[in-house]
Amino acid sequence: MRIAIIFLLSVMSLMAAEAFGQTYDSPLAFCSAALNVDHPLKDKRYTGPRNDEEVAAILHVDRSGRIAGTNKPLYFAWRCMNGKAWVCSHYTETGCGNARIAETKEHERWLNNPSTINECRQNANLKCVSGTHCLVGCKSGIPVLAKRVPKLASDTRGFDKRLWGPVSR
Repeated sequence: MRIAIIFLLSVMSLMAAEAFGQTYDSPLAFCSAALNVDHPLKDKRYTGPRNDEEVAAILHVDRSGRIAGTNKPLYFAWRCMNGKAWVCSHYTETGCGNARIAETKEHERWLNNPSTINECRQNANLKCVSGTHCLVGCKSGIPVLAKRVPKLASDTRGFDKRLWGPVSR
């Protein structure tokens, strides 16, 4: 009977914490509690560091790589899946995005993205612009939407499996 009461009180306190706006200042603690969140920085429950360098240090992400032709570190993103923090580093801003973006009109924003425009200027007839999940290509140096959406290897939340991995503590 005691165990049942203790269990019930534990469950009630967890529910109360969620109802009263429990917050988390660590990406790892946040993911453990929140389970599945694609954009942690937009979630009010996450109150931890927002600077890429601080979060990358906490999550042990190697930021030593550089974007070609610049001194800028690789783009970095993190999210929560199944209670764990997952990270992605990529040389384009859009590379870590959700592959299911093709199901929406949101991918059209890539047409005006400076890195997309620059890549098309450098490769006038490129079939697949980096970081766009091949939804954008180049025709005569101008970004264009792909006629066919390629099938991508996505995880259960729609992100490219090749780019994302769980954080090992």
